[in-house]
Amino acid sequence: MRAINFDTGNLLIDEDNEVLDRLTGVQPGDFEQLDISAIRPTMDELSKLYRKAQATKLPQDGDAYRRHKERVIAMAERRDIHGERYE
Repeated sequence: MRAINFDTGNLLIDEDNEVLDRLTGVQPGDFEQLDISAIRPTMDELSKLYRKAQATKLPQDGDAYRRHKERVIAMAERRDIHGERYE
């Protein structure tokens, strides 16, 4: 997994295909989704989820990583009404 935070405020997270490719063809109803609502949307927590999904190879861990990745990117790209980033 690689994360790049650009000067424009955009966040790119890539090189995580090893985990995300395992979700191809797997439906969310095929497994019990893990609750990630209590996990803070930080890169540290995302990397923990990535390492866990990489180690266990379970679809619920990969799905938790994918959903948390979307949360982290959304938080990094939040803007106010004037286009300024929230700090």
